[in-house]
Amino acid sequence: MGSAGLPYPQSQQLTNEREIMTDNVNHPAHYTKGDIETIDYIVDVLGTQGAIDYCHGNVLKYTGGRLMNKGNCIEDTQKAIWYSNKMIELLEKKHKDDDEEYLNYYTRTVSANPPFKVN
Repeated sequence: MGSAGLPYPQSQQLTNEREIMTDNVNHPAHYTKGDIETIDYIVDVLGTQGAIDYCHGNVLKYTGGRLMNKGNCIEDTQKAIWYSNKMIELLEKKHKDDDEEYLNYYTRTVSANPPFKVN
């Protein structure tokens, strides 16, 4: 019910099975209890590379040879896509951080000790 006691418009209700499935993929209720989502905790604890490896493992899990024999291959495939997208996001962050770290190192080291002097 809306704040005025009227039912929500049909478009806001999770009556469509695909919408419910997407919610189970993007924000499962058992992964969002508390103040932090599980994936954010994993990134915090394992670091970026560890979280990349975790996501890769889940892609393998959800697309493995038993995919078609499991109960819901559509939802499992959507989960694999979600973990692939998260892995891409983490890889982009890692490469950006690595580039910044290299630039900082280069600026500190090479700029302070140039290989040649300009007169």
